[in-house]
Formats: sequence, C-alpha cells, structure tokens
Amino acid sequence: MPRGGLRAGAGRKPVDAGVLAVRGGESRLPAKQAKQAAVALPELSAPDDLPAVQKAVWRTLAPLAARARTLTPETVPAFRDLCEAIMVKRALWAQIEADGLMQTRPRKAHPLLSRYQIQVGRVETKQARFLLEATGRPAPAVEKEADPFDEFEGTVQ
Repeated sequence: MPRGGLRAGAGRKPVDAGVLAVRGGESRLPAKQAKQAAVALPELSAPDDLPAVQKAVWRTLAPLAARARTLTPETVPAFRDLCEAIMVKRALWAQIEADGLMQTRPRKAHPLLSRYQIQVGRVETKQARFLLEATGRPAPAVEKEADPFDEFEGTVQ
C-alpha cells in the first residue's frame, strides 16, 4: 500500500524538489532524484519580435519568474501575453491621466476607467500564474542542499 490507504491512488502524492524549493519545503524524493529535479533553468531572453517597451517589461520580470521557476520555454507565449497586458494597462492609464479622471460635462468618470479596471484584473491573473503577485510576505529562502562528502573532498592522502 504505497502512500497510505487501501484505495488505488489514495494518500499524499510526492512533489518534486523544484516545487518544494519554491514553497520552502524539504524534498521527500531520494537524493539522486532531488538533485536531478533541482537542475537550474536556462535564462530566457526576450523574443526578437517583441516591441521595445514590452522588452523592458520582460527584462524586469523575467529574472523574477525564472527564480520562481515559472518561466520556461513552454510558458514563453503566456509570459509574452503578460508583458503585452501590462503595456495595455499602462497605455490606458496614460490616456486617462492625459484626459483627466473626471469628465466635465456631464460630471462622470472617464469612459476608459472601466476598461482600465478590467485590464488590472487581467494583469493580476497573469502575474499570479508566474508567481509574481505581491503576497505581503517575503519569499521563502531556497537553501542549497548540503553535500555529505564536502568534508572529504579537500583531504586527499
């Protein structure tokens, strides 16, 4: 009965070391599997056809998403959508500020304000997908696993 329980598939499922590192937990995988799972991800650069303003957003957020291990070659299109959504949100706000928050006749809110609020929600949803949302608490520290043979490597007889 692996993982506790009489029913097939019952019990807590194992989690790989990469996910546990993000959560700040400890790995229950054997040491060999844990080391394989902790392989560093390659640094992904912005796509060449991305506009310059979106590349600036990419350069700001990509290291954070890579550290959270959520920016992978498979998630590049979704990350690109996040950069685009941020720029649309900024453009809407710039237009609202240029026109003024309130219209003079009749006295009501700017017509783009509702679209801006919708775009803010979209950006927050996309940021949550890449673990970039502000949680109000510090991220868990990821500690390097201690090598049990460190003490023997420097002493050769």
